[in-house]
Amino acid sequence: MRWVYASILIFTCLGGLKAQQITSSGGNQLSRVAVINIQQVLRLSSATKNIKPQLETLRIEMQKKIRLREKSLKTQNEALQTQRSLLSPQVYEQRRREFQEKVTALQADARSFRKRLDVLGRSAMERVNESFRKVTSQLAAEWKLQMIIPRATVIYVQPSFDITDEVLKRLDQELPSVTLNLEATDPKNTTQN
Repeated sequence: MRWVYASILIFTCLGGLKAQQITSSGGNQLSRVAVINIQQVLRLSSATKNIKPQLETLRIEMQKKIRLREKSLKTQNEALQTQRSLLSPQVYEQRRREFQEKVTALQADARSFRKRLDVLGRSAMERVNESFRKVTSQLAAEWKLQMIIPRATVIYVQPSFDITDEVLKRLDQELPSVTLNLEATDPKNTTQN
């Protein structure tokens, strides 16, 4: 058992010495490492900033259409209730089922819309993330970086190692905006009466 502990201790010490030799002998080895604040880049990019207002505009437009359908259904329900005494029980039940089918269709359309809006938002952010990875990879190749570390995992870093601003600038050039098209996510028109 001591043998195992002794060998672990020796390998640990040798590993530490090897790491020291690499950094002290190749002083510029550290210059091949960079740090990036991923959250900051994704939050401040032009493309990300224009996604939220577009999603909000689409949500508001769709809510207006849904409210109009709800208002129409309310009017239809009131008309059906006033006709109840004039209609035979079978005819009333048939119209009541038809009305309920319209209510159910509206609820399904509202759920479908919310789902489509979520999918649209996620796909837009995926485009931003793809461009972010592309820009970061290009920068790493151009600057001959061996490693890019997320800023969130680093306790301290000299500002000269931080590439956040450069990546943000290049990302804004690569992808200044993302155009959202809700109809492209689902060809079915969800605003039918």
